[in-house]
Amino acid sequence: MIHRAAETFASWVDRMARANRCPPAEVADLMGLRLRGTSADVRPPVLGVRCDETVRQTVYAATGVPGGLVDGMHLSVFEGGPLSVVAVLSAGKAHRPSAGREWVEVYGSRACPCCLLASGGVWQLWWKLSCAAVCPEHQVMLLDRCPSCGGVLRWGGERPRVVPAQWARPPTCCANSVRGKPCSQWLPAVRVSQVHEQTVDAQRRWLDTAYGRAYPALGGVNVSAGEWFATFRACVILLRLGLPRILRRLPGVPGWCRQVLLEERVERGVHRSQFGWAPRRQGLRQPFSRW
Repeated sequence: MIHRAAETFASWVDRMARANRCPPAEVADLMGLRLRGTSADVRPPVLGVRCDETVRQTVYAATGVPGGLVDGMHLSVFEGGPLSVVAVLSAGKAHRPSAGREWVEVYGSRACPCCLLASGGVWQLWWKLSCAAVCPEHQVMLLDRCPSCGGVLRWGGERPRVVPAQWARPPTCCANSVRGKPCSQWLPAVRVSQVHEQTVDAQRRWLDTAYGRAYPALGGVNVSAGEWFATFRACVILLRLGLPRILRRLPGVPGWCRQVLLEERVERGVHRSQFGWAPRRQGLRQPFSRW
């Protein structure tokens, strides 16, 4: 099975499993990834974050895919920019990895139904970043929850599993675990909203910076990717937690914007001083996609 550019490692394993008509967990075992624990209740380790030499060698021996391509399927691509891989891996020991510190979904993902249809089910790596809001190619909002089961895409139920152990997950379907069976929602059939060209340009610039295709600058001064994304986070946090009360005094700011931000302050519970929380799935996309 040919790996596609910017595909996640789990997506590639899923497509290989589908082609060979076996559960992804068996494919992972054949690659020597050792994902299964001693008990069915044991959550598998964080997969697809960073590749080590052992994984490179076992994957190459089983599939012939070289280590460089395997590295490109992991979130470590964004190291030093949108993510701190060390922080993601340390958060993996918690109940919900990286939920509070790193703006990424380790197990879950957003998705563009149009891209899934065109690619035959290739899940792109950048969809896992919390600031993934729109598809630059199709100019539509990304889907973040299944309209049938209501679950976060690719989450897998109450105990998220990196790869299913009982069925071959169709790459274009939700396939979340619902009462022990995969959700059959065909994602390309889900209707998504068109977005404005300015929003697409903003997402495109953000991605160029995340992938190192553009040199970021602040106030006309070139800065590192890490500095640029740290500033981006600070601006988002200030916008949500500090500015809503004065937004109505600024010219050209629509009334819905202030209301959305105030509601999010209440939902997050700012009295707990959680100023570093990552953007919630729907909350970020409203201000990001309309400004």
